[in-house]
Amino acid sequence: MIRAEAHGRRDADVVREVADALQAQDVAGLLARPNGPLSGLRIMVTRADGQEEALVEALAAQGADPIACPVIVIEAIEVDTRSLDDLADYDWLVLTSANGVDRLVELLRRAGLEFPAHIKVAVIGPETAARSRAAGIQPALVPERFVAEELAAALAPVMAPNARILLARAAGARDVLPERLRANGARVDVLETYRAIPPPDLRPRLAAHLAEVDVVTFTSSSTVRHFVEALDAPLPDRIAVACIGPITAQTARELGLRVDIIAQEYTTRGLVDAIVRSRTPVSA
Repeated sequence: MIRAEAHGRRDADVVREVADALQAQDVAGLLARPNGPLSGLRIMVTRADGQEEALVEALAAQGADPIACPVIVIEAIEVDTRSLDDLADYDWLVLTSANGVDRLVELLRRAGLEFPAHIKVAVIGPETAARSRAAGIQPALVPERFVAEELAAALAPVMAPNARILLARAAGARDVLPERLRANGARVDVLETYRAIPPPDLRPRLAAHLAEVDVVTFTSSSTVRHFVEALDAPLPDRIAVACIGPITAQTARELGLRVDIIAQEYTTRGLVDAIVRSRTPVSA
């Protein structure tokens, strides 16, 4: 500025030139990035397109450089809405994902049905609960640990003998939940409303991004499966694997990945916290 004044130039001209120079060097983006515990870490987010925002923002808030590379696409399964005609006869509705909530709401809308107020709703975790509440469906039960085994255990003491339960879920999901509910005396109907499939351009995108990332995150078993299927070569040892919970981690190990980080709370925030802890030196 002093040099500019010596040459009789206006401040606005100098500011404009400096801004142009910063933009050309991408320095402005670097300055805008928080200086947090994950600074300099390039982290791949594998969630479906349109569902990655919360994780991307949470990682960026800790200083990371998130790289969105969706490895799944959520595809609706065509369901005959007449299958919902007897919805009011159920005692419980069980929802195991936010996608399941969205699909059920869409099916109810297409069928011209209101959700019966007397049906109790059990959901697998806080993110599914939040989506359910946003849709006007109030959950009555959320387990303390957000896995199917815990959901079945939490339902067992509160459901009536011979309770009728509708489980709305993804195709290909584990059968542990309906099996355990039936073992506890429930009559369970499974309604598969969507499936996770790989995007058509996944293989080349994945290969390009893996050359520049330090950590890969997985938020479901389906993201792990489609990621591994799209690999052209073994995952480099320099890349850490972070999983949202033990079931996702188990799938990753079964498919040959080394799991470095597992969230203690099986949520987006829990996953970010686990990555931060992995970067924080443990004091003696």
